[in-house]
Amino acid sequence: MQHRSRSKSRIEHEVESRFGVLPGFIQSAPAPESFIPLWDFAKAAYLDNPLPSLFKERLFVHLSRLAAEPACLNRHVGLLLGHGFPSGDRAAMPQTVDDVLALLRMSAPSPERLESALMLLRSGMPGGAEIPPAGAPLEEAVFQAAASIFLDPVRSQAPREALREALGAARSGLILSLITFIQAAHMSAKLYPEAVSDPDLRKRLDEEPELGELLRSIEQAGQADQTESAAASAVPAANAGVEKRAAFQEKFIDMLGHELRNPVAAISAVSDMFQVVGVADERLRNVSNILHRQTKALTRMLNNLLDVSSLSFGNTTIPKSPVAIEDVVASVVQAWAPRMKEKGLAVTLASSSRRTYVLGDRARLVQLFEHILSNAEKFGREGGAVAVRVDVDQKQKQVRISFADDGRGFEPAYSTLIFQPFSQAPQERERRHGGLGLGLAIAKSIAELHDGSLEASSPGLTRGATFTLSLPVVSNEAAAEPESSPAAGDMPRMRVLAIEDNRDFAQLFRHMLEIMGCDLEITADAQSGLKLAHEILPELIFCDIGLPGGMDGFDFARAVRADDGLAHIPLVAVSGYSSPEDRARALAAGFDRICAKPVKFADINDVLSRFSKHRRSGH
Repeated sequence: MQHRSRSKSRIEHEVESRFGVLPGFIQSAPAPESFIPLWDFAKAAYLDNPLPSLFKERLFVHLSRLAAEPACLNRHVGLLLGHGFPSGDRAAMPQTVDDVLALLRMSAPSPERLESALMLLRSGMPGGAEIPPAGAPLEEAVFQAAASIFLDPVRSQAPREALREALGAARSGLILSLITFIQAAHMSAKLYPEAVSDPDLRKRLDEEPELGELLRSIEQAGQADQTESAAASAVPAANAGVEKRAAFQEKFIDMLGHELRNPVAAISAVSDMFQVVGVADERLRNVSNILHRQTKALTRMLNNLLDVSSLSFGNTTIPKSPVAIEDVVASVVQAWAPRMKEKGLAVTLASSSRRTYVLGDRARLVQLFEHILSNAEKFGREGGAVAVRVDVDQKQKQVRISFADDGRGFEPAYSTLIFQPFSQAPQERERRHGGLGLGLAIAKSIAELHDGSLEASSPGLTRGATFTLSLPVVSNEAAAEPESSPAAGDMPRMRVLAIEDNRDFAQLFRHMLEIMGCDLEITADAQSGLKLAHEILPELIFCDIGLPGGMDGFDFARAVRADDGLAHIPLVAVSGYSSPEDRARALAAGFDRICAKPVKFADINDVLSRFSKHRRSGH
């Protein structure tokens, strides 16, 4: 018993010292030592939490009002009014009765209010922004998101992401810790329904009848159940709406991508052909070069848009095999060095002579590094440098690849925002640095697909930036040598059948394949394609997916594979539909490979090289 008395006295003394008042439910506790873990939790997640004291206390009251826990609600209303120290902070200024009444009347989450709050958080605050002031619309948006997390934490991905996007990872994490403690405090208060009320609060409520009536109405069991049930049910409904819109957005972007690929494919083919065959007139040659550069830029933006859509919605998987990361980095740096030199930038690489293997997709890793170098090129300064470094941490079994530049940099608050799709650090009104703001978002998603991370840091504007990729290391004994492909000049002529209903692209596709040395036949639908395949017995077939006449590319592939006379012929799908689901469906139908529009000369050369080797090997 003596131990109990000492424990209770210590807790009472410490609580009263921090709050300036001793809450009634602690005075009523039959086993005060049971509060020791909760008190330690309170100090870590609530009292010593570096969020602003007034913000913490207002959020405590708002969530207590939704949970309708009278002991917590009344005590923390008292703290806000100056009956004690808000969040245990002696320097915090108390609020007026009108301020508290407005807070208690703040709306509970509903699908419409929650969606509006999430939109405001995503658009109204830069990542890493300060906590909004009391009573501001952005504070209410934060409280709406916090309330939805509080009432339905399992299905709270959308509000959690909105808080992280608006306030940054650190501050949103502190808010989640505070919400977790408030849940624990409410549970503890429910376990002690016999807790005495606080005399100072009873007197104040008698003096403020409007406030007292409002608190009593919240306390009524029927209204409490209704409020909690309605608010809790609003969260999954709102999140379901977010998911529905996300699915629509994904479908729309995929459809848009397909419709754009056909005209871009035709323009790209013309541009490539000019580059291959050459143009005698200097003016036309200059125009051809402009067309080529702008087509590449358009293609890159289209590919990035579709890529970030697929990555953002979790629809991308990657084939993984051991990859020597030093070789990948060196090849990308070597390829980009001339381009960077043209912009007045020097690129250096520091790496050990040993090979370090990671489990991943080489093509995706190249894409990741190119996006980072592209960012360095875009925001680099004349005469600047980009230092690439590969470091291996044997103890942690990690490899870190850092890209440090001395270019424009960014404010530290933007270190997470710049990885959001369509986001860029603020720049001049004239937007000297174009683009959709997708490259770094894609790079970060690729890093995560490799079970790694990508982080950005900068001391500030004009002081450069560093991007660091961390990847887990695997055994360096499982590397496979890449297969070599025959040079284009070594390939004999091939009989090729192409099925393409877009007249312009079909004509350009003919020119491209003829330049590559193929004997080509083209038709516009699958039925005539099957007939022509029997007549000429091609050694390779290119087939569009979306075809007229009731038989699409998938049907054509299945028909070819079911025909003993044609089943051996390699099939290559050519289509603007290039999502992972489309690729999987094409392979299941019988295609050997998929080429996404716009098809480049390099794509055709790669296909011809592969299947020329296939033909010579007799497979």
